[in-house]
Amino acid sequence: MTTNKSAMFSSRWLMQVSLIAAAYFATGRLGLLLAIPPGYATAIFPPAGIALAAMLLWGRRVWPGVFIGSMIMNVWVSLNVRTPPASFDWYTILLSASIAVGATLQALAGAWLVRRFMQYPHAFDNARHIVIFITVVAFGSCLINATLGPLWLSTVPADAGVNDSGMRNAVSWNLYFRNSLNWWVGDAIGVLIFTPLILIWRDKTGPAWLRKRLAVSLPMLLMLTLTVVIFVLASNSEERRIRLEFEKIARQESSAIERQLDIHREYIYAIRGFFESSEFVTREEFTTFVSRHLAMNPSIQGFSWEPLVRREEREAYERAAREAGYDGFTFTQRATQDELSPLVPAGERDVYFPVYYAAPYTGNERALGYDLASSDIRRRALEWARDSGEIAATARLSLVQSDVVAPEFLLYCPVYANGQPLESVEERRQHLIGYISGVFKTAVLIERSLDRSKQPQDSALRIQLFDATDPPLRDKLYSTVRPGDDCKLDWSQRLTIGGRMWELHVCGTQQYLESRGNLFSWVILAGGLLFTGLLQAFLLSTAGRAQAFERLLELRTGELRRSEARHAAVVKGAGEGIIVIDGTGIITSINAAALKVFGYDEQALIGRNVTALMPPDLAARHIEGFSRYLRTGESRVIGQTVRVEGLTRNGARFPIELSISRFDAPGGPFFVGILRDISERVETEERLKQSEERYRLLVNAAPFAIILVNREGKMSLVNDEAERLFGYTRDELIGHSIEMLLPERYRDDHILQRGHYLNHPERRKMGRNRELFGLHKSGKEIPVDIDLSPIELRQGMYVQAAIKDLRDIRKAQEELKATNRFLDSVIENIPNMVFIKDAKDLRFVRFNKAGEELLGHSRADLIGKNDYDFFPKDQADSFTSKDRDVFRQGGVHDIPEEPVETKGRGRRLLHTKKIPILDDNGRPLYLLGISEDITERRMAEERLQQRTDELARSNKELEQFAYIASHDLSEPLRKIQAFGDLLERLAAEKLDEKGKKYVGYMRDAAERMKTLINDLLQLSRVTSKARPFERVSIKAAIDDALADLETRIKESDGTVNVGPMPEIEAEPTQMRQLFQNLIGNALKYRKPGVPPVVIVSAVPLSEPGFNGYRFEISDNGIGFEEKFSDKIFQVFQRLHARGEYEGTGIGLAICEKIVTRHNGRIRVTSTPDVGSVFTVELPAIQADSAREEGET
Repeated sequence: MTTNKSAMFSSRWLMQVSLIAAAYFATGRLGLLLAIPPGYATAIFPPAGIALAAMLLWGRRVWPGVFIGSMIMNVWVSLNVRTPPASFDWYTILLSASIAVGATLQALAGAWLVRRFMQYPHAFDNARHIVIFITVVAFGSCLINATLGPLWLSTVPADAGVNDSGMRNAVSWNLYFRNSLNWWVGDAIGVLIFTPLILIWRDKTGPAWLRKRLAVSLPMLLMLTLTVVIFVLASNSEERRIRLEFEKIARQESSAIERQLDIHREYIYAIRGFFESSEFVTREEFTTFVSRHLAMNPSIQGFSWEPLVRREEREAYERAAREAGYDGFTFTQRATQDELSPLVPAGERDVYFPVYYAAPYTGNERALGYDLASSDIRRRALEWARDSGEIAATARLSLVQSDVVAPEFLLYCPVYANGQPLESVEERRQHLIGYISGVFKTAVLIERSLDRSKQPQDSALRIQLFDATDPPLRDKLYSTVRPGDDCKLDWSQRLTIGGRMWELHVCGTQQYLESRGNLFSWVILAGGLLFTGLLQAFLLSTAGRAQAFERLLELRTGELRRSEARHAAVVKGAGEGIIVIDGTGIITSINAAALKVFGYDEQALIGRNVTALMPPDLAARHIEGFSRYLRTGESRVIGQTVRVEGLTRNGARFPIELSISRFDAPGGPFFVGILRDISERVETEERLKQSEERYRLLVNAAPFAIILVNREGKMSLVNDEAERLFGYTRDELIGHSIEMLLPERYRDDHILQRGHYLNHPERRKMGRNRELFGLHKSGKEIPVDIDLSPIELRQGMYVQAAIKDLRDIRKAQEELKATNRFLDSVIENIPNMVFIKDAKDLRFVRFNKAGEELLGHSRADLIGKNDYDFFPKDQADSFTSKDRDVFRQGGVHDIPEEPVETKGRGRRLLHTKKIPILDDNGRPLYLLGISEDITERRMAEERLQQRTDELARSNKELEQFAYIASHDLSEPLRKIQAFGDLLERLAAEKLDEKGKKYVGYMRDAAERMKTLINDLLQLSRVTSKARPFERVSIKAAIDDALADLETRIKESDGTVNVGPMPEIEAEPTQMRQLFQNLIGNALKYRKPGVPPVVIVSAVPLSEPGFNGYRFEISDNGIGFEEKFSDKIFQVFQRLHARGEYEGTGIGLAICEKIVTRHNGRIRVTSTPDVGSVFTVELPAIQADSAREEGET
């Protein structure tokens, strides 16, 4: 017998352990879907609650089930969740076992705390036990694994001897505290929700808990679902924010690389122009010309000239090179097409393209004489360049100079005979005379580009550049990816250079994600934990009280059976009404409280049927239900608390709350009804409900602290909540400065901001993205949230501050009475029409003053009427149909335009928003409408659009003319400059002083013409070559401009002070050009002998129809008279002779055009000998139409 019992026990124990392990693993996998990276702490971890419930139900002996389930789950995480996956090694097993030990200790500790402090199994009988469970058991025991788990994940043994894998380094030490908090919150929520639910559904101590299962379980599961949904939404929002910031940085770095490539192409085009404008270029002239380019850019390895040499010309070219000092010079080629094969003399062929000139010579000696046409890779690039007339790039290859396949690349530019037609491919082949080659260092080029982009988080980003011209082959040209890097974000873009397709990849690593993360997701979880604890305390407390009440009822029933007299005494002396009836409905006992409620004496009721106390309709239902219960035992009210109506002796109906229970005694079943008169409560609830519905849209909840401040900053009105919040009496606040309620460090700035607000009053939050603090009378700072609203009263404009105490959430009902009158005033002072209709007949129940003025009807005429009483039938039909749609579909309905016939103002066009106001059950009560009269605005927009279209057409024609004219002038101008340089360099000794002076005049005129052409091109490109708008850091744009102006600043001994700058939506290149022109002007027009001082500042600007920033660029220069303030923005307009100050008179015209394209404004004020102030106003966010225009 003992053996069988032991076997049964062992079998049962194994089943329990297996069940716990399986449940732990399964629910753990589900919980990990909500893990908060970095790390693996999950938002809600059900296994923590399941493990604690198992320890309480089956005892400490089932702890292996917790250990096994946790270990299996963590091994699974290592092998399946980590990126890259872990290998199944000893470290993975050891780490998983360590976390499992923490989970087991946590469950054992929680079970011990429950048994020690909560008298298990009656753990949730009273509020004290519930508070202990939340604070000590859930919050306290969950600290164990929340401390140990992240500790194991953050610790790597020094002697591990293997590469990181699995969960190793899953949590870095600098994120240990954050991940520990996430872990603790997830475990605590798991214990708070799942442990009570399991215990309630497994409780067998009495019928009370069985009846309360759903009452506790459903709200808890609903809270779980709500927490998960909010967390998932917050996590998705955070991921979108990080990805958008990452893509912005990646695009800017790509643009920097493209700009650097453009510069290199311009170098080669300049050299081609030098050759095409010269009859012959010597080796020394070539070296001199390209040397300045080599000195300016370290990413250039060298330039070379490869003339077209025919078979019969080869010997002459080789001899000329040897006579020039290059002993042993001969045309060479690779022995084979292998790029690493040795150099040998070039074989016989019809045409050669040898490297004839090379600069610098040092480092490029081996390349001299190498025939480019001998290499298939190079020949394909040469032929493409020849036929297209454009620069061609090569694939990655081995340089002759190094014999190593390197990521450097070559650009070939064809050079044609001067003055020959080049319209067709055949003409270009016929007139080709050679190539200009450039060798560029890819790594130096990209690193130089990224250094100039000035982007943050560069150390956490990885850059890769591939040549993807010939898929699927992808040559890696550049990479900063390190071994073990885990790419979490990826962005790519294709770049076209010289007929080849490059592919740029920007990668965001785990380190990047960590640097961009915040505690927003954890705040969501902390809120979920708080509300879960409060909800659980309420539900368990309610269930506990019900259980205690039923136990008390059972006790009284027992006493009734033992002593009728004692029972009668208890019933009659009870504070609540108690009525006892028998199985036929006859009243056998009634206490004094019940007699008082119904207005009877005891003799009048004893022996009568209980239906005498019910209204006729209820009495009929009672007889039917009572008879059914006696027949079937089914009842909808016994064992429940219900709300019904009673009937007094004088026939008045009144509400009561009734609880009915049954007890059996000799003579048949008896029923006890405990009742309470709730007339006052029902009346109060109804009044409160009506009041809430009336103001719910405007306040949603009762307001918090309200302070009314006059223009001098003195407090004129405070409410009770303000007294409570700040600790002052009303007499101590009224008439005093509002700054007394601010910490000392904010007061001076607040005075300035208050003045700005009075000049630009609007409804908005104070501080916007800053944390705000109030100051209590005791000196303690209070975190607050403040909403500002301008209020016009008879005494003038006041500022209303609605202050929310962020330390605690106050019930809105406490503030409703104090703010009703104020809210009425708010509605009346809203500038738009506000109306409210009832949901049944759509009759007006509320109208504000703006509505009266708009429609031309008085409020008395409107209230109680509907749309058919005032508007034509077709309009009334439309309004009514839209109103019904609002109730059917719910939510805010935005009606951009709808016409309305008014009294006295004719037909008006309105922009209306309609919102349904619903009761607690979701049924419509009212419809709120807010309408803005947009008639004049729409007419103005139509006129503006017509004028804008005409101006755009005119500007486009002018820009095309300027661009074409400037572009056609560039080519002959380059030749003039080139011949001027040659004339000055080669014939300087043959010219007399007058000739040299004339050459100088020619060069100066050509340089001025070049500047003028470039300015004209810049002016035409403001819109013709414009790029899409994006978020731009004005500080970064100014820094780029100052870098270009560095030489001028040093020469003038000037100072440029730049204040804090915002980010706005604009084109980055044009913002740099705008500020470079304005700051450059300030430096140029300086007073002789006086170092220039330039100040650049920015302030927010908010006006009707315009939200942005005002930028000011002020200087201490020569200034000018105000009458020229409009003239200087016109093209070619100058106030000084060219001899006094250089320039073309186009720079400020470009500035004005850039500002206009960005929907901004520019103006200038100036005083002679004092200085000038240029003011630029730009919007923070471009309108959709402007954004689309910028993208075309």
